[in-house]
Amino acid sequence: NIMKKDYSKLWVLFKSMFALSACTFGGGFVIVSLMKKRYVEELKWLEEDEMLDVTAITQSAPGPLPVNASVIIGYRIAGIIGSLTAILGTILPPMIIISVISLFNFVRIHISILHYRS
Repeated sequence: NIMKKDYSKLWVLFKSMFALSACTFGGGFVIVSLMKKRYVEELKWLEEDEMLDVTAITQSAPGPLPVNASVIIGYRIAGIIGSLTAILGTILPPMIIISVISLFNFVRIHISILHYRS
C-alpha cells in the first residue's frame, strides 16, 4: 500500500511537469511561477519559502530554468526517483514537439527533391 501511494505521487509529479512543460510558452520564469502555483498552492507539497529557494537556485545554476527547477522539486518530493521523474516530465514535451516538426520537415524536403527530379 505504501508503494502504491509513492507511485501515485510520482505519477502526479510526472503529469504535472509534463502538462506545465507542454503548455507553457515564454521562457523559464513563466514555468517556475506555474510550478509554484501547482506545488505550493494546489498540492501543498512545498512551502512558499522552499519555492523561493528553488527559484534562486535555478537562476544561479547553469542550464535551463525548468529543468533545474524540476530536478530540485522532484528531489524534494520523492528523492532521486522523483528528480528523474520530474526531469522526464519536463523534457519530453519539447522533445516530442521538435521530433514531430523535424519529421514533417524531413518529409517536406524529400517530397520537394522527388518533385524536382521528376
